[in-house]
Amino acid sequence: EFIVTPTSSEAIELCNTTSVDLNLSGWTIDWGYGSTTVNNGVTLPGNSYIVLDDNNTGGISLSNAGTVLTIKDVDGTAIDSVGYGDDGGAPKPEYKFSAARTPNCTDTGDDAADFNTDPTPTMGAANDAAASRLGSTTVTINEVDGKAGEAFIELYNSGASAVDISGWRISVDDSYDIPAGTSIPAGGFWVLKEVDFPPYFNLDEGGDNVYLFNSSLERVDQVGWSQAAGSSWNRLPDGAGANNGWREDQIPLYPLTPSPNATNETNLNRMYIHDVQGAQHLSPYEGQHVELVYGIVTVTDRRGFWMQTPDADVDASDATSEGIYVYMGATPTV
Repeated sequence: EFIVTPTSSEAIELCNTTSVDLNLSGWTIDWGYGSTTVNNGVTLPGNSYIVLDDNNTGGISLSNAGTVLTIKDVDGTAIDSVGYGDDGGAPKPEYKFSAARTPNCTDTGDDAADFNTDPTPTMGAANDAAASRLGSTTVTINEVDGKAGEAFIELYNSGASAVDISGWRISVDDSYDIPAGTSIPAGGFWVLKEVDFPPYFNLDEGGDNVYLFNSSLERVDQVGWSQAAGSSWNRLPDGAGANNGWREDQIPLYPLTPSPNATNETNLNRMYIHDVQGAQHLSPYEGQHVELVYGIVTVTDRRGFWMQTPDADVDASDATSEGIYVYMGATPTV
């Protein structure tokens, strides 16, 4: 468990799941752009917890936006680490919140799944944060525009039934709790407008993370980006992509003309396989990077995948093709 803000409260809790006491003297706390050392004589008892702060580990300085936090023993061997916010799947905690392993002391190596934010930190005791249940709902963060004066966050329900989102929470650097009586119909949208952002929301166009929690404060979705889109960041198609990403390339998100409360595909300049293949011996896009090529994946193998154009979108030319093999050099995850 760890707290990053306010500065005076920055602290890191370690959990010892063994029955053996650990001498932490000289251990290192590394946060990428700086580090500090645990004072001599500091011991972590077996089956217990210890909080590292200015009382026993001087100069802890954790980024509010995110970093990779690593604990190293006296030999410099990394014992544990967690990436949060801009640099990992664990959520960045808000002011006076913590990010905590849930269930208590769980470490599967998946920071997004192992951590959740806790509005009431339990530093020095067992964690009681709500579970991380990423991808457990049909409601996702579908589009985000961080441009000041035009900012919004759009949710989308990809399911076949309406979803009641009363009491759900959207978090950036502050929390917005969705009012009672709010639901999203099947295939519908709901938009949080900038005028309704809480005072310290601080949505940053140039790079940020947005987290979605259900009414039990279980984290169900998250998105992030590391650069300005020049427009808005979008899932394509609506609701698609990973629920545990923290950068635009991992989800993925695509920059498109903003379309709040409407499908992201409205402003999509979709490209098809027949456009890429062309009607001649060489592709008209030879040597160029292409993306947003629309098709259905039909077969995968150890090195790539086959995809084809849906029947409704094929062209009328016998000289072009509607199927293509995409070589990846590794087993695809599509």
